[in-house]
Amino acid sequence: MSLASRYQTELLAPAGSVEAFFAAMEAGADAVYCGLKKFSARAKAKNFTLVEIENLCAYTHQYNCKLYVPFNTLIKEDELPQLIDLLEGLAQCRPDGLIIQDLGVYNLIHQFFPEIPLHASTQMAIHNAAGVQMLEQMGFERAVLARELSFAEIKAIHHETTIELEHFVHGALCYSISGHCLFSSFQTGNSGNRGGCAQPCRRQYSQQNNTSGLPFSTADLNSLCHVPELVQSGIMSFKIEGRMKNSEYVWNVVRAYRTVLDCPTTNLPDVIQEGEAILKESYGRQTTAGFLTKNTTTILLPHQKGGIGKNAGQIKHVRGKAITFTSRITLHIGDKLRIQPKTDQPGTTFTIRDIQIGRKRIKQARPRQTITISTPFYDHFKTDDHIFKISSGRGFTLSEEACRRRLTTATITPTPIDINISCTTQTFTVTTTAPCTYTEIYNIETCPAQKSPLNLTILTKIFKKTAHPEIILHNIQAEDLPPLVIKPSRLKAVRRDFYQKFTLKLEKRTQNQAQRRIEDIQHTLTPPPSLTDPHASGFFIQIEQPHQDLVTDPDLTLILPLTTKLNPQETRENFIWDIPAILYGSAWQKIQKQIHEKQDMGYKKFRLNNISHFMLFKNPNKLQLMAGPTLYCLNQKTIHILKQQNIQQITTSLEDDKINIAAIRKHSRKIIVPIYGKIPLMTSRIPLSTDDTITTPTEEKLHSRLTGEITEIYASTPFSLSGYLQDLHQMGISGFLIDLREHATRERQVILTDIKKNKIIPRTTLFNYRRGLV
Repeated sequence: MSLASRYQTELLAPAGSVEAFFAAMEAGADAVYCGLKKFSARAKAKNFTLVEIENLCAYTHQYNCKLYVPFNTLIKEDELPQLIDLLEGLAQCRPDGLIIQDLGVYNLIHQFFPEIPLHASTQMAIHNAAGVQMLEQMGFERAVLARELSFAEIKAIHHETTIELEHFVHGALCYSISGHCLFSSFQTGNSGNRGGCAQPCRRQYSQQNNTSGLPFSTADLNSLCHVPELVQSGIMSFKIEGRMKNSEYVWNVVRAYRTVLDCPTTNLPDVIQEGEAILKESYGRQTTAGFLTKNTTTILLPHQKGGIGKNAGQIKHVRGKAITFTSRITLHIGDKLRIQPKTDQPGTTFTIRDIQIGRKRIKQARPRQTITISTPFYDHFKTDDHIFKISSGRGFTLSEEACRRRLTTATITPTPIDINISCTTQTFTVTTTAPCTYTEIYNIETCPAQKSPLNLTILTKIFKKTAHPEIILHNIQAEDLPPLVIKPSRLKAVRRDFYQKFTLKLEKRTQNQAQRRIEDIQHTLTPPPSLTDPHASGFFIQIEQPHQDLVTDPDLTLILPLTTKLNPQETRENFIWDIPAILYGSAWQKIQKQIHEKQDMGYKKFRLNNISHFMLFKNPNKLQLMAGPTLYCLNQKTIHILKQQNIQQITTSLEDDKINIAAIRKHSRKIIVPIYGKIPLMTSRIPLSTDDTITTPTEEKLHSRLTGEITEIYASTPFSLSGYLQDLHQMGISGFLIDLREHATRERQVILTDIKKNKIIPRTTLFNYRRGLV
């Protein structure tokens, strides 16, 4: 028996284009995930329209496969109306799951679209059993686990839940834990949490010893040889990363994993070797098993320049559109190349249309031959630029046009209908009882039956041919039929007329229901006429160890690590205990113990930073709970769901902007806005390979901080809204978060003084506050 049949596993493939979709299907994927052009964490992929998603759903269902739609970005307040329209459209498409990050999206689907199955995106950073248990309570069907988990940790999670577990098994890795990267947003305003990642972790940076490298660049994940262990750990969905990849990549990787999953367990070693041979044609980076095994030293590739592909050589000469080089590998017409400049800027890709040795045209170049290739770009490349082969052109070759033609053959899953028929000597009545009630009465001519009177068998034979692919006859009833005969031609005419009218009614009914649902939801977006709940007011100071001058300042509330030791006489009203966002394995039990100790001492204020933290408190209504910046809240629907979880104060995201902050403030007065602090660009379980200060091309210094097994990368330029506090006061915001963890005592006093005077602090950044969050 194979692994797939024994454990009912699912092989889940990416598709950022229609060609990749069909490559995945033909290679043997059990399910495919495809994003819309909006609200998808891979916004740079081609992606799909709503109509295309409907056709893709129909095609997968026709072949007993599944289609999931990633809807896994954070949603700003002014995007909610468009979001609601898309959710209604997706509900009509009937996907097998919607992969989400934003709790506001969860709120809408759970309340208004219960027919859509919910999957928690890896962007939610679900990394422990408590997080999965929380999802289970909320009604999620599946959790896409964080990539930074070992076999043992996955197995421990599996034993604590009944919902499905999905895990990435192949493809690109991020240095940062998903959902905890602000690097792209900091540099460009394009947020990785909103699908716009500019991949700064793949860029080249300088270090103190005047060397340059790629300190955050990671190898690609390859867990093909660990498929048995993943199955036994409780993973049922094997997810391949790659919505930005071409169809050939998808074709090869899916075939490799399909080969192993379908293999009898007695023959695994040989078949894994066969699968690895297939993967070599996918031209990825150097690979790693990631965190699955204890050996994590292979994850970082700080000295490997460039990106994906097989090294084909370096340019010797450039003449117009032609480049000349000595090939290190075999090249064919149809292969795709990427020319990578010596800088860390993105490379340029094109397909080989001709190969020449001297003046002779050839179809194939062998290694060590000096060849000339024509490119589509005039004087675009430079001598010594690197050349990479990124696909062979000999795998999946179906064109986009051919794929789209094939997609038109898909039939939408029909709606089953039930019919009741009655008849007299002059009338023939047809009534649907499901999915809705509809009746038509027809005048007919009949004659007494000498033999074979009208019966249910005759009616079934006539009415099962609906001629409308959107409906299918499920059940037909006809009782007390008189012994008469109706001409078959008349019955067929009745059938055609009835189905024509019914499908129009069904379409109109569906449209009306959709419109009513949209209007009902839109009505809930209206801000309340007045808010009576008290403001979150004052300065909230995040600090590692409180200095006496901070403790005695009545204007300050201190946010402290749970490990901080305080004097028993110090007032408990001035302290909020901060729970680390990431808690792997035994760290969870340690934090849980510390929280219980604090509660026993009379402390009631805690700040939560991950969805798993809701599971830490048995009686949260007796406490004062705050949502930290990584419990992302960018819209009113997230505010509502956090309130349902007894969150009394909400902190806006560090990367949020002025317009959106003002918009969500209309729905709650308990808003705390970060106004100062070093920006945590990335939070990682991967230790850096250097202790040196890292410098970006814009001369920004990056520093790291190691807490336990978590590495945080900070920008040296602090974020500050001092000088703009009047804007926030005019919005009705009077709660301000100041992070002073990275500052010495003397610096803290200067900073606090300037902030209280609303002075602009030099050498700081506004982050996205004025330029906007994209």
